[in-house]
Amino acid sequence: MASKLRFTDGTTTVTFDGTTDGKIVKYDILSPQLRTLTVSKITRDGTDMIAQAYDDVTESIDLYVSGTWSQITTAIRKLNRMWERVRRYQEAPNESPVYIEVQPDGDSAYWRSELKSVTTDLEPQALDLYLGQGKVIFNVTIVRAYFWEASTETELSLYNPGQAKGTGGKQVDNARDSNGGGTDRYNYLDIDNADLTGDLPSRIRLKMTNTYNNADRINRVYIGMTFKSDVANFTHVIEGESTTMGTQGPGSPDYTLYSEGYFRTLSWTGTTEQTLGRWDIPSTTLLAARSNYFMIYAKVWNIYTDVYLRPKITAVSGLTTLWSGPQILCPSGYDVVCLGAVQLPPVRMIGGTPYPEQFDITVQRAGGTGSMNVDFILFSPMDKWRQLLQNAYGLGYQAYLVDDGIGERLYSDGWTTAGNLYNFVGYGPWLEVTPVPESTGVHRIIFFWNGNTYAVPGRTMTVQAWYRPRRKQI
Repeated sequence: MASKLRFTDGTTTVTFDGTTDGKIVKYDILSPQLRTLTVSKITRDGTDMIAQAYDDVTESIDLYVSGTWSQITTAIRKLNRMWERVRRYQEAPNESPVYIEVQPDGDSAYWRSELKSVTTDLEPQALDLYLGQGKVIFNVTIVRAYFWEASTETELSLYNPGQAKGTGGKQVDNARDSNGGGTDRYNYLDIDNADLTGDLPSRIRLKMTNTYNNADRINRVYIGMTFKSDVANFTHVIEGESTTMGTQGPGSPDYTLYSEGYFRTLSWTGTTEQTLGRWDIPSTTLLAARSNYFMIYAKVWNIYTDVYLRPKITAVSGLTTLWSGPQILCPSGYDVVCLGAVQLPPVRMIGGTPYPEQFDITVQRAGGTGSMNVDFILFSPMDKWRQLLQNAYGLGYQAYLVDDGIGERLYSDGWTTAGNLYNFVGYGPWLEVTPVPESTGVHRIIFFWNGNTYAVPGRTMTVQAWYRPRRKQI
């Protein structure tokens, strides 16, 4: 079987397979070149590699079409109209992207690459060739994306200790705890690295369905994804009540409102900045973090409007400050406060065993003395991360939110009146899966979300994920 080539915008397709619209004469498929940014010093050997990225690929394709002169010019005009769509999409992407798709000889599937720029030139003797042989050869010069991706999507198999591996939707909980000795709650889903094909990072599309039957709608979703950390040994949730400071509440455990049933009431006096709480980070957790970055979320109950919190990494019971973040204004009410991003441990660690550290939160309030409850602290990985915030209307029961990195869209659907509703705004890079050479381990996606009123641990979502494997060479 000879290789096949086609151009498509999803509606119109022009195919060069020797029988449909024409035939490939010559197409040398090239690989992307790596663009690097380096820094060197006259006083030192070698260079430092600061950044690397792939360039788009420029290629030349010779094609021919046959038939009457009218048929030939019609085919070329069809292509030129498609090239004009390529140009318009790059200027304002409210058009459909145009792809070049190739089915290599011996492959059962097409692989596609987005076109960025296209020009067409007829051979100088095009009319003479037509008069002699009834065909025209022309050259197409394209600039395309640096990768090839599958022309069809694949649903990823997801699982956690409470959900068997598979497709079709898996439940995640809004807590990671033992649920009072009942069914453990898991706020993450794993993807086996061995399931990933291709050789480049590939964006994914997440579908998150609100399965919590309550009038309190979802208004914020926080997502963290990692394959770099040792997730089997990294504890990403620290319970508020695990600090020795303050007092524990409530009097009897409430697993409906609180992770592991409890919170910690932490107090302060005066208007100076002071330590509110301190939690241990053992060496095993620091080692498993592998010097990666994590977004810090704290679930708190705060009745004031003038409280500022600051995250810190300390050691030796707080005597040494290894890292200090900025002061963050804490929202009032039963809410989630994002305390920024931290590297764990806060240095690049290569080999050895890290010294145990502590996570501190300091507090300062212009109004003076006060207290707040801390339910838990979440370290959400930032290999890739997303924050999805409602801009008008929260996500109701049985509605679903789609964070589509493949199509670069964020919308909700599943309402009584069907249709895409753009009621959320996304922050952070699109999520993607990365094939690794060893094909062991997992990608872990951690979720945490808040309602208009409470971020209760009993909330649930059903999650599905799809991707298109990407390759450097077809």
